[in-house]
Amino acid sequence: MHQSNNCQQFSELITGYLDGELTQQDSQRVSLHLQSCETCKSSFEELQAMQKLIKQSKYQNMDESQLEHIVNDLTSKKLELISWVAIVSGFVFVLVLAGYEFWIDTSLSGFEKFTVGLLIAGGVGLFLSVLRQRLKNRKNDKYKGVKL
Repeated sequence: MHQSNNCQQFSELITGYLDGELTQQDSQRVSLHLQSCETCKSSFEELQAMQKLIKQSKYQNMDESQLEHIVNDLTSKKLELISWVAIVSGFVFVLVLAGYEFWIDTSLSGFEKFTVGLLIAGGVGLFLSVLRQRLKNRKNDKYKGVKL
């Protein structure tokens, strides 16, 4: 049982060891553990092989202007807008239908309908206030131009 807890502790450090992100003391502790534990050594070797394959993978490099062109493509922007309109329209339709069904339901008392209505109105009000703030501040968003 003690060995399993010890391995669990070291399994959390193995990726840091592989990437060279550990302190010298932790790195030495992991190195010693890997020498004495076949399970952890096997996990380390698998991660090492995976890292090597990822580094060897070939991908097409794209310069900044090509990436900007793809991101700001007019067709993509139109499709994005149409998709958002469809999602919001469907959501509104479902809400209206659910509201209608809720209000015509005769098994609920007026007080229950009023209470649930207040909760829903409060949630919608909060959502709309946050949406309004986001729309007002989107032009001044200091993170808008940040490139990741």
